[in-house]
Amino acid sequence: MQMLDQYFSQLLDEAVYKLIISKPQSKKEPYRKIVIEKKSDYYQLAKYTEKQVFHENISASALTMRCLELTDGHYAQVNAWSDEWEYYILISKKGNPTLKRTKIKQKQTVSVDTHNRRKNYIFE
Repeated sequence: MQMLDQYFSQLLDEAVYKLIISKPQSKKEPYRKIVIEKKSDYYQLAKYTEKQVFHENISASALTMRCLELTDGHYAQVNAWSDEWEYYILISKKGNPTLKRTKIKQKQTVSVDTHNRRKNYIFE
């Protein structure tokens, strides 16, 4: 549990903007996945069931403890994204966490809602 606490503290120090807690360790878990997104001055938790989503707003200072409560013995995988890195926390069946990270090759582009392209004909 102490390693998991260090990993979550490290993620928040790296200024991650999105976390996904997934892979429930038992079928009795009420949520399939939990998506945590950074808003202006707080974080929003979206807890997904089969048919519903429950939202919860939490401060940045309480996020580490809340993530520990959600993952410890309940979920086996955490994915997190910062501007430069993608982080993975994998928790074994024995409860041993490992942290891995990969460099994001290309920044994600924002899709444009308007259609302003010209058609490409063989002849103009």
